[in-house]
Amino acid sequence: MTLSCAARRIAVVPAAMAAAALAAVLPAVAATDPAVAIAQSLAAGDGPGAAQQIESAGFEHDSRRLAHVIVEGGHLAVRNHNGDGFRDAVAFAFPHSGVPFSGAMATFGLAATEVAATGVTPDEALVGGETIAATTKAYLI
Repeated sequence: MTLSCAARRIAVVPAAMAAAALAAVLPAVAATDPAVAIAQSLAAGDGPGAAQQIESAGFEHDSRRLAHVIVEGGHLAVRNHNGDGFRDAVAFAFPHSGVPFSGAMATFGLAATEVAATGVTPDEALVGGETIAATTKAYLI
């Protein structure tokens, strides 16, 4: 059974309206949810901006929240072909926002647990490993 042209139009209009409404809401979510804003800053390679946002949000000692932030930021960075920018941004943002070294290591462990459960592409795994190495180096220098 196929839908008539008019029936297809009736089905498509509500879907298009829902998509438009969702597109209007997403920027508002980023503006109000500090975790989304931090993930976007890291994905864009903005280490100083992310450091300020981490500090302002009070995430310096919240490894669980930071783990989810870097997982989401990493996914976004790889999709946008900015893995190097993400790596450098995390390596700058963590030590400069007051995340202690032990907190950074706990964050990476929790992030690894999250991606083990949800899946990770080879490119994301590479960026994640480089991010851990670069961030560790930033604390030790």
